[in-house]
Amino acid sequence: MPPHPNMREAYGLALLELGRKNPHVVALEADLGKSTRSVLFQEAFPERYFQMGIAEQNMAATAA
Repeated sequence: MPPHPNMREAYGLALLELGRKNPHVVALEADLGKSTRSVLFQEAFPERYFQMGIAEQNMAATAA
């Protein structure tokens, strides 16, 4: 049995799985895509991945 992925890898894999199951899932990123592995989602669904830069307040406004 393979070892469990670390938390960041698990996050990226879970986001990817959610994106596959639901076409309404989008990802907003604050320059942490490599760290959180959300780049997996970006590679699979580039049209649903939004790089917002280091602007967390703007991400909240965009999500609303």
